[in-house]
Amino acid sequence: MKIRKVSSLYFLFLILFAMTLTSCTMLQQPQKGKIVMQITFPSATRSIPAGTSYIEVTLNRYGDSAWTCKEVTGLPGETVEIEFSVPEGTYTIQALTAKPHTGSSVYKVITGYKEVKNVGVTADKITTVHMQIEPVEYDYSESPTEGYEGDSVRFTVYMTGPKSLMEEIKNEFLGGYMKGTLADKANDDYIKFTKTITETTDATATLKFYSESVVLPQVDTTTNMSWYVILNVDNDKWKKYRFATENKYITVKNHSGNLVIIIE
Repeated sequence: MKIRKVSSLYFLFLILFAMTLTSCTMLQQPQKGKIVMQITFPSATRSIPAGTSYIEVTLNRYGDSAWTCKEVTGLPGETVEIEFSVPEGTYTIQALTAKPHTGSSVYKVITGYKEVKNVGVTADKITTVHMQIEPVEYDYSESPTEGYEGDSVRFTVYMTGPKSLMEEIKNEFLGGYMKGTLADKANDDYIKFTKTITETTDATATLKFYSESVVLPQVDTTTNMSWYVILNVDNDKWKKYRFATENKYITVKNHSGNLVIIIE
């Protein structure tokens, strides 16, 4: 893999396919192409979703089962370059963007995705493809933000994004679970989530993740507890295949603060 920083600024993926011919030897070698991608991480202008600092690009040649994936990180406004060397053919290219997770250094939060199909690489021309990243959005409005110790609550997350990515996450979500300080204290085992697709259009889909009943743990004083849901993507395609929803909080209150004793 070749990754080098360049100074020019782009707010779209710019993908250049430039064919180079190998020299003739006793055995004819397959012709290879060069795929060069210039990526600018977002600052004030937003075409790659705001907060993105991590991008994976994976590609597959029609007729092959294997995917080739590369990853890169960057700072806001920084432009980096990724280079692939590939055989001639017709390719599907997918890009996935993510931002840091505030609750764990292990996971990242998916911010966007784009798929481009039927990209032809040939020996006699240069093809330019612009990939406008489509955002992935999260809705936590049905999840409680506060409660008392001993209360039974359920958490719900809606995740909306490009249809092919949502279907991939649904297929890889084989019994997701919650992590965070709430899960650590409320249950020795992971708090399980179930998933379903609730809405679809030609281009997008909405995934609904909803938890089993969670009993809020006992606390000595009012305590903010974090929670998030682990998500998987296809590990045959992507280098980093475990992601998570954003880190959210619930305020757990102590019942003793509400105790009123009247003596007559």
